[in-house]
Amino acid sequence: FNDSFAGETCPGSSAPVSNPAFQNPGAYTNQYGTFRRNVIYGPDLTNINFSAGKTFDVLPEKGIKFDFRAECTNFLNHPSFGQPGPNTIGSASPEQITSTTIGGRNWEMVGHVTF
Repeated sequence: FNDSFAGETCPGSSAPVSNPAFQNPGAYTNQYGTFRRNVIYGPDLTNINFSAGKTFDVLPEKGIKFDFRAECTNFLNHPSFGQPGPNTIGSASPEQITSTTIGGRNWEMVGHVTF
């Protein structure tokens, strides 16, 4: 870490956030630091789907049945945010998250009559 950096600090710490691996490279070096792949993570993706079904005998002597099924995507209705900004390295301003990756809760209910 560069102790002379006077930038942002970590929450709950007075140590400045400054790692040379995340700074712009010098001119004509064709190298973006020494950090390994996938060290910068975006927001989580939380998605739980739910499905339930039931078959009812409407007229058992004639073999007529009613099937009911309900399905839900994103059952817990958690927002799943997109990636921040254009992901430029060494940007002077913080990037913003302006999108979501999946929609909100979606219910689908289906009924079938079989005979």
